[in-house]
Amino acid sequence: MDRLTERLRVARRALETFREALREPKTPLNRDASIQRFEYTYEAVWKTRSYICASGRISNWLLPPRSRARVFKRRFSPRSKAGRRWT
Repeated sequence: MDRLTERLRVARRALETFREALREPKTPLNRDASIQRFEYTYEAVWKTRSYICASGRISNWLLPPRSRARVFKRRFSPRSKAGRRWT
């Protein structure tokens, strides 16, 4: 298995565990776990992106940092779905 395949596998698994945490009942403990899983997922995707850019396979395929933050906020914000919030 080459390095890119391994990084993609790790990123997919991280995203899978993050989604799993979001499906659980909304509790303070689960909120903290979800935040930690989000951070791990973001880091795994970022490392994959960095590897792809460094290897010259694709150049600069992500948005600038501010836009990237807005995309994650809109997509993963607990308030993004009909105003639901963590309790």
